[in-house]
Amino acid sequence: MTSSATSFDAKKDLIYKKLREVKRAFIYGNGAYEDIIKDSVKRLLFDVGILSETYAGAMEIVAFDREMLEDSLVVIVDFSEDARSEELMFQIASIHCIKLIIGSEYKSMTKSDYNIFLAEEEREVRLISPYIIELEKFFIEFLERESNDIDELS
Repeated sequence: MTSSATSFDAKKDLIYKKLREVKRAFIYGNGAYEDIIKDSVKRLLFDVGILSETYAGAMEIVAFDREMLEDSLVVIVDFSEDARSEELMFQIASIHCIKLIIGSEYKSMTKSDYNIFLAEEEREVRLISPYIIELEKFFIEFLERESNDIDELS
């Protein structure tokens, strides 16, 4: 195992620990592709017992405040390097909440706690299924680890 794999596993362990404490989530993204991913994230969060709401548009960004986001999960879905996603990430950078980014990787998103970025092939049809599969794996592993932790305490 490489040191980067070890670092990745440690980061994933930390995000799963933090996720256990979350009671609500806010999912932000603009665009049709983002809407599909946001709905999938909302469904998966519901499956693990976390209530969430989806948001889009510049006006909704200003509605997020420190008190509202404290100890919550903020998911930013961005495949088009949307300036509003950057603005939101900057706005929440110092707030004690989990920051999860799904989509295209670029410098401004380095302040997140965890990223789900997949290499995309150049093709006429943009595939959604690799992201859905990756999200399902993420949440299945979360539930499995939570279940194992409960078993160890018993």
